[in-house]
Amino acid sequence: MPTKTGPSRWYDLAVWARRRRGHLMEKPLCEMCEAAGRTERATIVDHCTPHRGNWELFLYGRLQSLCGPCHSGRKQQIECTGVDHGDRGGDYSCAVDVHGWPLDRERHPTWVEARKRAEKERERAEKAKSRLQNPEIEPFGPRQDGD
Repeated sequence: MPTKTGPSRWYDLAVWARRRRGHLMEKPLCEMCEAAGRTERATIVDHCTPHRGNWELFLYGRLQSLCGPCHSGRKQQIECTGVDHGDRGGDYSCAVDVHGWPLDRERHPTWVEARKRAEKERERAEKAKSRLQNPEIEPFGPRQDGD
């Protein structure tokens, strides 16, 4: 069985266990869920800024209480992309298919924008069709004398 090395061992230390326990006692609910108006019990104490092996940041950095889904989903997405799509209507999955296209066809910005562009194109085509079918409207603007 492989043993932990480096900073991952820090989570086994008594100093971390005390800090984690104290933080969960003080803030027992998931902070991301609370911000979204939901109530969920926190099970994970997360460093707001990843410590990346910095002992001082590990010991004294700001913490937040999170539930498992927020920590393994939204928090990881923030760390990977640097963007919090959060609960502002942009809460979408970044999972992609084998060709690199987003799987979340309902909420991912790629597909949302594609639908908007398609709708604008349909409206433009309808206007053009309407102009051609209505003889009172000149399709290319008013006629000039001498044409």
